Amino acid sequence: SGRKASGCRHGWMHYGDHCFRFFPQKVTWSAAEVQCQHHHPSAHLASILSERERDVVAHYLSMSTSYARVWIGLHNPNKDRTWVWTDGSLFRYDSWNPGEPNNRGGREFCVEVWAHTGKQSLKHTCSSKGAPSGPCVH
Repeated sequence: SGRKASGCRHGWMHYGDHCFRFFPQKVTWSAAEVQCQHHHPSAHLASILSERERDVVAHYLSMSTSYARVWIGLHNPNKDRTWVWTDGSLFRYDSWNPGEPNNRGGREFCVEVWAHTGKQSLKHTCSSKGAPSGPCVH
C-alpha cells in the first residue's frame, strides 16, 4: 500500500492524525484541489479549523516552501459570502489578515494562507496561478 509506520505514504509528512504534502507548482485554486486528490483519493487542500491547526500548517509550510502564500481549502463556491471547506468541515474558525475578507473587485472567492503566519487572505481570483498548492491533507 506504500504506507510507512507513520501511516503516511512516501512523500507525505505525518502530523497528529493527518498526512501533509506540499506541491510547489503554481496553479489555480481548482487545479490545486485536483492535484491533492490525484495524489491521494481522500486528500483535500488543508482545512484550518483551530488556532492549533493554523500553527501546525504554518510550521509545516515554513519547513516546506519559500513561497509567501499558498492555497488552502476555504472557498466561496456560490459567491454569496458563505465560506466552505473542501473537505466538508464547517467554517467556524477564521484567522483573516486585517482588512480581510474584502472581496476586492467582487472577484475574490478562494483563500490563500500566509505561509509564515497561517493568516488567511483572499486571492484576487480563483483562476490566478499566483500561488502553489497549499498543503494537501488526508
